[in-house]
Amino acid sequence: MELIKKSGLEIEISRHRLQIERIQPIVNDMLNEGFNFSTTELKDLRDGCKLLYKQAEDMARKDTSRIKALFRRNKDYEDTITHLRGVINSKTSELYTILRSGSLRPLDVGAYEVENGNVILSPAWLNQKEEEYTIQPTDSRIQAEELVQNVKKAIDELNAFVSDNPYFGLGFGSIKDDRRCLCRLTENGEFYIEKENYEYI
Repeated sequence: MELIKKSGLEIEISRHRLQIERIQPIVNDMLNEGFNFSTTELKDLRDGCKLLYKQAEDMARKDTSRIKALFRRNKDYEDTITHLRGVINSKTSELYTILRSGSLRPLDVGAYEVENGNVILSPAWLNQKEEEYTIQPTDSRIQAEELVQNVKKAIDELNAFVSDNPYFGLGFGSIKDDRRCLCRLTENGEFYIEKENYEYI
């Protein structure tokens, strides 16, 4: 039995690849604001922003530490943290929309990595999808394949057997096929033999 590739892999990859150019501006904006922004932060942006909010606090604290007057430092800190949290919330909303979160077929944030500031498809995710869309041989699947091939061979031989007989349309047909045959498959998947048709052989 050979490896079987399920349909839909290229569509799934393409769905995610098409959104790279929409996610890239989010990464650019976060980097321009001074955030350290890698794959971890991209996932955090989708999953509650705990790391990013902590980073924003650290950035605001560092940015205002040079101010000696406490009231000015506190005011500057609040202004900075409010701005940075606003950026995080805005980019969270944008990413939510791009990934179609909440829809029947949302995109997987794990499909993306940020490498040197550039959004790419994750090699690990691609490998995972490749495995997910590949049916591997097992003993049971090999046996099933052999049984299916045996049935196909028998049907082909039966059809070939009556192919020169003008009284038959097929050797093996379906219940909805009006042509004369020797056996049929019913709508319920049952095997039915047309014994009286042996007369025409």
